[in-house]
Amino acid sequence: MGGDPTGEPWVVEGSAKEVATRLAALTDLGFTAFSLSPLGPDLETQAEALAKEVIPAVHDAVRA
Repeated sequence: MGGDPTGEPWVVEGSAKEVATRLAALTDLGFTAFSLSPLGPDLETQAEALAKEVIPAVHDAVRA
């Protein structure tokens, strides 16, 4: 898993599906929790996408 385009290895960005895929891959490495902080001009939309799309997708991937 490569680094993020920002150059910061701890930053995960992309579509909801891309973020969920990267976070699920981190659980395979032993991660059990994440600190999620939306960044950018539209924090409300990003927080909503995390809650409605990313987190459920990660839960589904981990349970599979």
